[in-house]
Amino acid sequence: PLRFLDSGEEVIVHVHLAYTVKTTGQRVDEEQLQWWTIKGGKIARLRHFEDTAQVMAAWHGKPRP
Repeated sequence: PLRFLDSGEEVIVHVHLAYTVKTTGQRVDEEQLQWWTIKGGKIARLRHFEDTAQVMAAWHGKPRP
């Protein structure tokens, strides 16, 4: 995690992820935003936003866009 922002039941986390897809050998190196909703002390919802084009290219063994 790089940064946390909160507003009551809503928490946004800015994260950096880097991994290699084993089947293709392609590397993903990206930043994501994860939007968590907490209700009654439990996770009620998670939405995340990522570089979908980069992830799909890595899974299909294509060069990074």
